Amino acid sequence: MFAAGYAETGTEDGLAAQHRLAAIAASGGMHLVGPNCVGIASHDRRLRAAFAEFGALSARSTSASGPDCDVQARTEAVRLRIALVSQSGALALALSQAADRGVDLTHVLTCGNSADVDVADYLVALDEDSACDAIALVFEGLRDPTRLESALDHAVLAGKRVAMRHIGRSMAGLEAIRFHTATSSPACLAAHPARRGIVSVTPIEAVIETSVFLAKAPAAPAKPLGAGVAVLSSSGGTGILAADAAERAGVALPQPGELTLERLRSTLPAFAAARNPCDTTAQATRHPDLLADAAEALLGDARYSALVLPWGQSQSAALLPRLGALGRAHGKPICIVWTGANLIPERVVAIERNPALALFRSLDACFTALAGWLRG
Repeated sequence: MFAAGYAETGTEDGLAAQHRLAAIAASGGMHLVGPNCVGIASHDRRLRAAFAEFGALSARSTSASGPDCDVQARTEAVRLRIALVSQSGALALALSQAADRGVDLTHVLTCGNSADVDVADYLVALDEDSACDAIALVFEGLRDPTRLESALDHAVLAGKRVAMRHIGRSMAGLEAIRFHTATSSPACLAAHPARRGIVSVTPIEAVIETSVFLAKAPAAPAKPLGAGVAVLSSSGGTGILAADAAERAGVALPQPGELTLERLRSTLPAFAAARNPCDTTAQATRHPDLLADAAEALLGDARYSALVLPWGQSQSAALLPRLGALGRAHGKPICIVWTGANLIPERVVAIERNPALALFRSLDACFTALAGWLRG
């Protein structure tokens, strides 16, 4: 039901009309999506029941060519399928544009006022859908918040990973929800407990990035061995920023083992920082193999379960296929954190489509995702 003018008006007439609408659907044994919603879409079912265009529903339909593209990675990436669930239609439309940069987005599901079907119903349905590997969830509230807790537990049991953003956590936001979907309740303001495979994010753009990372990442390593993360950069400044972000997220950056140190020292210039964070210095911009060789050394260290690589415009795009191959060989995700102000489309697509590379646009979002993944 696309039509608006129901409970979100904040009037008795609007609320009564919504109750009548829900009762009519229930009496006919029919589920109701909406009212006041954009609609739904599903790639595998070739379904678009919406009044607006979502982003291209699958990276399969997005073409890319040139030296930045890893053909093998592009073929494998179709298995990393993301479902987007959002109460807000406009947010769903905006976030679904990630498909145009190479994200394999299989579902876009909105529910607006949620007179019947709500985000908890979508979660449970997706948990049983083999076409979905991870879920990006943006929600405002539910009439019964305990249903969301139950749905998240169900997702964990089903092995689905969820990146979620709960909007309307402030009092002003809660008041605004009354005139948007009229779905929130005070109980929804409570912090959701940490769960295995569930990561709560703050920046809205990190919802898709984190869900893609969760789909690509293998099972979290056993603790304490392998619970650390390595940072590799050609800039000392970004290495420092990464160390700060790791501490804020509670992610450990242990120092390399002696064998790894020997490999780094034999690879890097004497004036480089052979440690964690590892600074290859600007020499890596002239000699890209320095970065790849250092990445191989760090990935081979059992202390590290993942590698974070801040990526500036000076880095060579030719490195991406080699980095992806190293990540696959070691079974460890490599997080590329874009530090430049200009997102180069060809490189973004190449990263998104590589099953061992995860793209983030902020170090804080990256380490928040890593912290949730390392939690198990």
